[in-house]
Amino acid sequence: MSNFRALGFDMASREDAELLARLPLREGTGYHVLSEQGQVQVFRLEVGGGIELWSVQQGNAVAAAFPTFLARGCREVTLRDLFFPHTPFTPRMWTDEPPGLAFQLVNYPFLPPALLVPGTVLCAALVALAGAGFERSDEAPGLTPPPRTGRVVPDNVYRLVGRVTATELIDNPRSGAQVRWWQLNGGEAGEFEAVCHADDAPGDIAVGETVAGVVTLRGAALAAVTEATGECTTTARQEGA
Repeated sequence: MSNFRALGFDMASREDAELLARLPLREGTGYHVLSEQGQVQVFRLEVGGGIELWSVQQGNAVAAAFPTFLARGCREVTLRDLFFPHTPFTPRMWTDEPPGLAFQLVNYPFLPPALLVPGTVLCAALVALAGAGFERSDEAPGLTPPPRTGRVVPDNVYRLVGRVTATELIDNPRSGAQVRWWQLNGGEAGEFEAVCHADDAPGDIAVGETVAGVVTLRGAALAAVTEATGECTTTARQEGA
């Protein structure tokens, strides 16, 4: 539920979570997708300001539901591996570039299989969702696994320390809450866009300061990079990208 919090949704109960999971079915745009599991429907609801809710329906059941944020920028990543730890509809993509990132590929159902082979260079709109927020830090920027707490932590969860290069407030039209958007320099890990609930970070943090927090990485593959030109093509961008 913390990733919903990062985007300005507060959930006090399982019923709240179920309502948010079914909200894209009622108000979003649905797409029929054929998969190895048969036909499913993928629903995407653009809440506003880049905030999105995604749900996958198989039969009468919601097989997957998750919030995300469509990053404003795009970074080139090389596909190393794609695996499915929970459902066939929420895969994680590993990249080759140091430090070897893993992120949930949210628009996977819309991408042609030929695009998802090892070695393919993709433009990915990558975002770090900080469900517990950010705090000031005097550490060096970087991306590392979070501290061990005795529970299993997904591969796409990290501790991000970043120097602030830009930040602004975004309104969540659905909840009325404010979300803080960040552009962070993660040192050798590169640049990251991140979001958190505005109440979960100091409001007076300025450009040039450093923040730290535990984040979940999600992203949409927007285009492939062609070897011939080194430029992005938009063949991978679909209605749900």
